[in-house]
Amino acid sequence: RVGTRRCGNEPTMVKFTLSAKRKVKLREKDFESEEYLGKLNAITGRLAGSFPGEPLGREDVARVVMELLQGQEETLGANSPSPRPMVKLSMRHWQDYTPGGSLFMIVRRCVRFKLKKGLRRFDWQSEHKRAEFVGMLGDCAEELREKGLLGHVKVYISADVPAESRDAAKAAAKAMGAVLAASANDHGVTHALHADLDADGEEVKRVFPDKDQAIVRGVVDKEALVHYAGYPESYDAWCSVSTAREHAARDRAHRWDAPPADDSMIRAASGEHLAIAGRSRPAKHVHYTWIVDSVKYNEWCEEADYAWEDPAETAMRAATRARDAANAAMAATTAAQAQAQGGGPPRVGEKRKGGPDAAADDDDDASQGTIATHGTGATAGTFATAGTTPAATEDERVAPPQFAERIGPSAVRQHLTAPHSSVAAAAANDGGAQGPDLQPGRPARGDRGGVVQENISRGQMAGAASEVAAAAAAVDAAVADVDEGIDADANGSDDAALVGEASAPCKEPYKIPGHSHWFRWDATHELERRGVPEFFDGRSETKTPEAYAKIRATMMTQYRAAKKAGERLSFTRARRGLVGDVNSLQRVFDFLERWGLINWQPRVDAEKAAGLGANVPRVVAVDVVRPEKPDPGTFSAANVALYR
Repeated sequence: RVGTRRCGNEPTMVKFTLSAKRKVKLREKDFESEEYLGKLNAITGRLAGSFPGEPLGREDVARVVMELLQGQEETLGANSPSPRPMVKLSMRHWQDYTPGGSLFMIVRRCVRFKLKKGLRRFDWQSEHKRAEFVGMLGDCAEELREKGLLGHVKVYISADVPAESRDAAKAAAKAMGAVLAASANDHGVTHALHADLDADGEEVKRVFPDKDQAIVRGVVDKEALVHYAGYPESYDAWCSVSTAREHAARDRAHRWDAPPADDSMIRAASGEHLAIAGRSRPAKHVHYTWIVDSVKYNEWCEEADYAWEDPAETAMRAATRARDAANAAMAATTAAQAQAQGGGPPRVGEKRKGGPDAAADDDDDASQGTIATHGTGATAGTFATAGTTPAATEDERVAPPQFAERIGPSAVRQHLTAPHSSVAAAAANDGGAQGPDLQPGRPARGDRGGVVQENISRGQMAGAASEVAAAAAAVDAAVADVDEGIDADANGSDDAALVGEASAPCKEPYKIPGHSHWFRWDATHELERRGVPEFFDGRSETKTPEAYAKIRATMMTQYRAAKKAGERLSFTRARRGLVGDVNSLQRVFDFLERWGLINWQPRVDAEKAAGLGANVPRVVAVDVVRPEKPDPGTFSAANVALYR
C-alpha cells in the first residue's frame, strides 16, 4: 500500500504494509481502576485551576485519556487511512502523570478544544472531524516541543548497513520525520543504525516471529501484562498467565512473581521526564529494522527489541563470562578440599582466634565507635567538641524530581520544601521589627541559623500588613514632588495636545509608577515599539505611530475620568470612540495596564513612608516638564539609565 506523508513542504511517497498482525487493545476497566485514578490526582488538581467553571474529576480525566488514545489509534495507527500527517504520540507521554507534565498538557489542550467546539465527546468518524482531531493532536505535539518534552529523532546510518537496506532506512527516516546525520559524532544524534553481518560480511536478516516473542512485564492475579517484541509499547496487552507462558520468549527475562513495574513513576523519580529528548545522552545503537518497522505502526518501536551490539564487544563479553565461570568452579573445588580436611574455608575479614591481633580487639572496637567528648549530642560517625552544638544546615531542600515541571527548553520549575536559613530569617524580619538578635548582616541567635539578610520585599508580605494597612490617603503628600523639586503644575498641555479636544489641560498631574519613567506624551519609547510592533512596522495603512499615540492618549484620558470616580478602567469603556481592530486595541490596553500607565494605584501608607524609606514606591508625574538628562544620583537619573 502506498500513501503520502508531508515532510517539510514537499509530500513524499511512503510504502508500508497494509496492516499490523496485532491491534491496540484498550480496556475500560484499566482506566476505571483505583490504581490508575490515583495516578491522576496531581493532574486533576492542576486542571481544576485551568478550568474553574468546569468540574473535572479523576473519572472525567480518565475518560478523556481513553477517548484520545482510541482516537489516536484510529486516525494515526497502523490501520488508519493514508496520508498520516504526523507520528503518534508515544506512550511515554501518555504515562507522564507528573504535575505539569506531558499528559497534563495534552489533556488541557484537548479539553480546551472540546469546550471551544461545544463537543460532548471527541469525534473522528467523518473526514472533516478526523482532520480536526488530528490537528488537535498536532497542536499538542507542538506544545510538547516548545516545552522541550518532545524532541526530534536524529539517526546515523552506519557503514555496515548494505546499500539496499540503507535506502530503505533512509526512506523510513524521511517518512518518520527523523533527521539524517552525516557522522555518528554529530551533535544531537539519538540513534545509530546497524546491520547484522556474518563472517563473510553478508547481511543476516533479523525477523520477529508472531509467536514465542512475548516478554512478561508483570503478573496480577491470573493476568499477565505482556510486551510483544517488534511492536510499540501501545501494543502491550493483558492476557491469561497460561497464554503468556505459551508465548513467552525463551531467551528473555520475565517478571512472573511481581506486578508490572510503574515505569512512569521510575522515570519521574529519576527526573527523566524533565530531560530534553536528544540532548546530553549517548546515541542508542539499534538494528536498522527499528526505524523501518516504526513506519508500519506510525509509532516509534521499542529500542530494546532492536538492540545491537558490536561483535567484538559480544566476543569480549562471552570471554568474560567463561572466565568467571572457570574461577567460580575453581573456588568451589578449593572450598570442597578444605572442607574435606576438617576446616571450613576462611571468610573474608574474619580474625583467627588466638592470633597476634586478638589482644587488640578491644582497641579496634573502640576505634570503630563514636568519637565524641562528654556533654555532646553527637551520634555515630560524627565528630564534636565539648560545649559545641552541631551547626544547623543552611542548605535549602528541594522536593523530589517527580514534583518538578519543565516550563521551557531550558527552564525547570522546582518546588522548595525548606528555604535557605537566610531566606527564612529574612522572611521572619519582614515586618521591620529588628530586635537585638535580628540585625541584618549578623548571625541570628536562638534556633535561627545563618545570617539575617534584609528582605527586598519587606513591607509587601502578609505578615507586614499591620505596618502598611492605611495605604492611600497621604501618599501624594509623601511623594508630591518626586521629580526632585520640579513644579508639578508647570505644564499640563501635553495631554490636551495629544488627544485634541478630548480633554482640557488638567492641574492634577497624571501619576504613573517609577518603573515607567520612560513615558512621554509627545513621543513613543522603544518599549512601546516592541510591545505593540504592529503600529510601527509599516505594514498597515491604518496602524501607524500616530494612530497608536491617539489610542494611547484616549485610553489614558478615559482612565483619568474613571479614576476620579474611584473606578477601574475596563477595556469596554476604554475602546469607546475608537475605531480599529479590536485585537490591536486589546493589545494596546494590555500594554498600558502592564506598565501601570492605566489602572495603577500606589499601595503604601504615607504615614509609614518615613519609616520605610527606600521601600516607598516611586511615583512620577508625567504632566510636568522633565529634563532629558536628570541630575546624577537622583531617582529620575536611575530610571533613565534602567529604561532607556
